[in-house]
Amino acid sequence: MSKRMTLISAETFERALAEAQAGIISPDEGLFGPASLLWQVGREAITFLGAGRAALLQTAHPFVAAAIDQHSDVRTDPTARFRRTFSHVFDMVFGSEQEAVAAARKVRGVHNHIHGELQSTLGRYEAGTTYSAHDLDAVRWVHATLWDTALRVHDMFLPELDSAARDLYWQETLRFAALFGLTAEVMPQTFDAFAAYMEETLASDMLSVGPEAKDIADHLLKGKGGARALPKWYVAVTAGLLPPALRDAYGLTFGPIDRRRAERAIRRLQTLHPRLPAKLRYVPTFHRAEARLKGKVEPDIVTRSLEKLWLGKFGL
Repeated sequence: MSKRMTLISAETFERALAEAQAGIISPDEGLFGPASLLWQVGREAITFLGAGRAALLQTAHPFVAAAIDQHSDVRTDPTARFRRTFSHVFDMVFGSEQEAVAAARKVRGVHNHIHGELQSTLGRYEAGTTYSAHDLDAVRWVHATLWDTALRVHDMFLPELDSAARDLYWQETLRFAALFGLTAEVMPQTFDAFAAYMEETLASDMLSVGPEAKDIADHLLKGKGGARALPKWYVAVTAGLLPPALRDAYGLTFGPIDRRRAERAIRRLQTLHPRLPAKLRYVPTFHRAEARLKGKVEPDIVTRSLEKLWLGKFGL
């Protein structure tokens, strides 16, 4: 059953952050820069097709579900939580060194206050088990779900990365992981090792969908509690992207009607995606980064408008 938590200490966080900064070549380019695969994959707005999958994979970890349940406004204002989360992620990926480090420290500061006890026994964790947002297993899992999902959706709409590119992609994500205090010694070192970690974790008792996770999923996908329900085609795509066992645990269906709905939506998006202008195809923070690297103080009005729409900031 439950085991003692391994927490990412403040000292470990500072060490990992210093190691990530040591690899920076240009402070303006930040941790990755325009030549990186993280920029090439992460700039594609279509990857947000997998946001539901990533969220539900994350809340399948009881600590993550409890933290969101007890310390988040996701039920009353899911859009605000989306904006906060991806504002930080975008700053870490596309921001300058200063912006990336500031985002990492802000997230760490918020996580310092997120802890509590599980209300029920789930998987290996007994009711009453204490949890923390600094739990190593939970942080590593959240990191893994982000990049696994981004790559899966990328490969649905763009040429798949070959083996060498996948290894390079994973190596770049390790620098992102360092922003959360995940040091090299606790992370898979190759893409194949990462794929094995994903498979082993999905089959393990570290994940268990409990009442909190189901309730969060119902608010996010089905509009429970007065929230705006997501389109049926998006729910179907999310269900199709989830591993069958977790899909069933969340009570999502993927019968013939769901499958046809998902396949039809994906075909339409595959037709639309390459025809989109760059301003809409790529996330606005990528355009802001491009403007920064060209020496512009602010990006153009279209980028600023899209940032406001996506993230609710950078007003006109």
